[in-house]
Amino acid sequence: MRFFNSEKSIMRFLMLFTIPLFVFYFTNGLLCNQLQAPEFSIKLFVLLICAIAIDILWGVSVFVFWAYMFYHWGIHDFANKKYKILWFLVMSLGIFVGSWFYFIIVYELKKTIKKSE
Repeated sequence: MRFFNSEKSIMRFLMLFTIPLFVFYFTNGLLCNQLQAPEFSIKLFVLLICAIAIDILWGVSVFVFWAYMFYHWGIHDFANKKYKILWFLVMSLGIFVGSWFYFIIVYELKKTIKKSE
């Protein structure tokens, strides 16, 4: 059994340990009047924090989109029960890509049919 199951989990594990090291380096260097951190290192630290914030926002937005597509799947009346099971499997296994296909094929198609009526 592998400890890390994807490259993303490895990156999150590394970020978990690099952030405290950066914080310790900057606070120890700046507060104790030791060697000052170079200016590019502070910019790198800010860039790392921004990248983490963007990653968190992206993850939350993907989850909200996925959850809303599941909500729509639950209230949508399909003509055949097999289609409902098929779309459940597509969205469960495909997560973002499956939800995007559901959005394009079912959600948007339903909106265009309502507009044409």
